[in-house]
Amino acid sequence: MAPLKFFLHKIKESVVYFKKNLHNQIAGQGKRYIRTNLSRQQRNDKLMEKARILIMDDDRMIIELSRQILEHLGYEVVTAEDGKAAIEYYQQAMAGKNPFDLVIMDLTIPGGMGGKETIKKLLNIDPEVRAIVSSGYSHDPVMAEYRKYGFKGIIVKPYQVKDLKEIVEQTLQ
Repeated sequence: MAPLKFFLHKIKESVVYFKKNLHNQIAGQGKRYIRTNLSRQQRNDKLMEKARILIMDDDRMIIELSRQILEHLGYEVVTAEDGKAAIEYYQQAMAGKNPFDLVIMDLTIPGGMGGKETIKKLLNIDPEVRAIVSSGYSHDPVMAEYRKYGFKGIIVKPYQVKDLKEIVEQTLQ
């Protein structure tokens, strides 16, 4: 029970930090990279209003907190509770010519498809998918060698607002 209390304490700490410092952190946010048939450099050069981010996590509290933070930073956010739903949303977005610019995935989804399996399928759908792996298990091999598995970034739970902001910015560039 102690790890859960620690985790909840860290989440509350993040929310307090978020509320106190939000307006200082959102300057320059909300840029969107075009995901079309353009090269990566062309997409980086052409900024739109806001990026679309898909968050996959089985923890409703993490999803809700991350969604609120990212929306406050100017991003459009869609959430999924497992890999199957994330793949479905990703395919629908691509077919609708409104693809996601970034996916943030929990590594482990009990009873469902986690990040390791989901990234394989997303890479088959879109070899240029930009994905961040997220987990509280920092010693997992996927977390240690995330690029080998196809992820572009990593964030260890519990994370602070500034950590989420930084990894999102880095991965979108």
